Amino acid sequence: MIKNLISALALKKDLVNNDLRERFVQSKIGKEMYKCKEKTFITNTMRSELKLIHKVLACPKKYSHETPIAHIILREPDYISYGDASLEAGGGFAKGLFWWHVEWPEEIKSLTLKNITITRRCKMSLELVSINLLEFVVEIVNYAAITELLRSKMISCKQPYPMLINWTDNKTAKAWLRKAASRTIKGIGLQRILCGMMINNPVFIKAEYIEGHKNTLADAISRVFSSSTLFNSFDTLHQEFPQIRTWKRFHPSQELLSALYLALSRGLDRGIEPLNNLGHFEQGNITS
Repeated sequence: MIKNLISALALKKDLVNNDLRERFVQSKIGKEMYKCKEKTFITNTMRSELKLIHKVLACPKKYSHETPIAHIILREPDYISYGDASLEAGGGFAKGLFWWHVEWPEEIKSLTLKNITITRRCKMSLELVSINLLEFVVEIVNYAAITELLRSKMISCKQPYPMLINWTDNKTAKAWLRKAASRTIKGIGLQRILCGMMINNPVFIKAEYIEGHKNTLADAISRVFSSSTLFNSFDTLHQEFPQIRTWKRFHPSQELLSALYLALSRGLDRGIEPLNNLGHFEQGNITS
């Protein structure tokens, strides 16, 4: 109602230019909200967000308030990774650098569509571990792997603020790298983990979409799990993609995996405190 009244006022002022009219309306709404004395209800989610923002702004020595221009401008990435997830496992790689594979524990598998049946408004939908969430976990682990490679000085980069482009065949997971997962507390929990890893980290991550049929190696890695057939084994993976034998294998730490699984199973929000150990690398290991 207020917006309609202000829009009418803008027309009376002969602000026929759409841009001028929009700025006039936004300015008036902002002033009216600032002068308003009415109390508003703050949800638990909003309160958590406000506390987090206050914490970061109150500690400029601990949390950097600057963003390197190398993370903003359009430029070629320094590193490229690919990832994919199934309801049984997840995996990813960066060509010539590393690959990794993790089979989801039973507590996570039991909450996927393979094991529970839900409807749109069913209470169990809040418990569901969707493929979107699992694909987002893959992006986080790929980021952890590149971060650990640079941190351990296994590789070097001339760019002081490297950029990683992660290719995913899941558009929701791609979107969650740049906007809040507002409809799922489990997605928010995962985003908190990623935020904790990105704060004060010179490595930046962006996502791009790749069609599923082109994401062959990542897809093959994600389909290796304990109850799979011989056609989806590490031996078969080695035969089809022999190049990965020379790449380092990344093993995510138990600390990282535990945080990810708690977010997936309970929607646990651990805040933005950084993890002490992201994982380690093993040279040329193709066994499970």
